[in-house]
Amino acid sequence: MQFGTQQPWARPTVLERVEAEYPEAARQAGIRGTVLATLEIDELGAVARVGSVQGPPELIDAAVTALRQWRYQPGAPGSTRAVIRIPQPVIQRKSAAARVGAPVLDSSPELAPPQPPAPPAPPVAAVPADELAPAGNAKSGDADTMKDRAFDAAMQRNRAEAEKWYGKAFAAGDLYSCEKAGDLFITPELGPLDPRRAIDWWSRCAATGSVSAMRSLGGLYLRPRPELVFIKNVDEGLRWYAKAAAAGDEFSRRMINDSVRTREFWTCANRRHP
Repeated sequence: MQFGTQQPWARPTVLERVEAEYPEAARQAGIRGTVLATLEIDELGAVARVGSVQGPPELIDAAVTALRQWRYQPGAPGSTRAVIRIPQPVIQRKSAAARVGAPVLDSSPELAPPQPPAPPAPPVAAVPADELAPAGNAKSGDADTMKDRAFDAAMQRNRAEAEKWYGKAFAAGDLYSCEKAGDLFITPELGPLDPRRAIDWWSRCAATGSVSAMRSLGGLYLRPRPELVFIKNVDEGLRWYAKAAAAGDEFSRRMINDSVRTREFWTCANRRHP
């Protein structure tokens, strides 16, 4: 049997995607993000090799394991690009999310945190308006083209260019691009970490009803990486986890419960040893 060849500019068709498992160590540390990779596809549509990979080191092994199981439309051998986010994002329409109120965490006055109240979140610099302007005469494939350009720029470690094209794809209606734009600023391989910029992008995503963006904000504020501890704000983290939990996200609900138990422990400890 002989397969027809695709045009060199055609996007390979994914027949089967396997989502990456969320590594337990990364889950406990609150690490989440996007892994970018190039794949070599054989004539049967199988992934023959995973090439260059960029993303949080704690997530790369899980991403590669999943990507090796992807299947594409059979055809001429070649290479393509792939993006995989860990954990998999959940998008909920704003109208549905707005109807659900935030859950009551605990009204007990005994659950005060052992540390002094965290300072309010720092102001975030706005993205220039021209970077988010909708494309003029948008065609059906414009958002995909913009995402391709963003991906290429990220693989070349050009964060500014990647952010620009993800912003344009978001303005063209691709909500996931907004989350990926935020991921650029917590990926060490792309330059100095800038959590305020990530917060800016994820807040825009959360405003559209993106549960995974709410969860990302909760994790960044509540359990930041050691090098980002200056951004820690327990109350703000719980606020975002509460929004995600109200939209049905079980992971966020568990994080809230864990935080409440931690507060109870330290409250009891402080009473015994004032």
